[in-house]
Amino acid sequence: FNQAKPYEFCTASLDRTVRIWDSRKLTGKRAKPTFQMVHGLCVTGARYSPDGKYLVSCNNDCLLRIWDTAKIKNKRPNGPEPDSQVRHDTRTGRWLTKFKCEWDPKQSNVFIVGSMDRPRCVEIFGVNDDAKASRIMRLRDDYIGSVQSINVFHETRDVILSANSSGRCHVWSSEQI
Repeated sequence: FNQAKPYEFCTASLDRTVRIWDSRKLTGKRAKPTFQMVHGLCVTGARYSPDGKYLVSCNNDCLLRIWDTAKIKNKRPNGPEPDSQVRHDTRTGRWLTKFKCEWDPKQSNVFIVGSMDRPRCVEIFGVNDDAKASRIMRLRDDYIGSVQSINVFHETRDVILSANSSGRCHVWSSEQI
């Protein structure tokens, strides 16, 4: 859900789309989304930033896409162009949990996502006022031998939790970040 517009939410789908919905307009069995953004391959996740200013999607075509939600207009057949795209290897294969970007609840312009890079790491990206994203940090540790598919920021502390598909967790404290 978009915290700035509580009636608005987004969905990500294997049909290669991110859709934005207005819950006030959901009527009947064939409701239509407000906006639809078409991607090259299936979309594994889409999330609004905590303040609702940005929307980020993660998909299997190895691009993280970021939109400034105030600029989204449906003027193209495939939906609005993203404000920025970042190359990121998201091909986890069939045995790993698919990557999803997660926003930092304390900073509305920072998100985290797993990485297929070796040595294994977790990547943190920042988004500037023009909705341009760039990697600001890689978290690495000798104890991480597998892909950290699930990552989340603590709501109030400077702590990050990373986990792999088998359930092993790694806690990053503020000294490591």
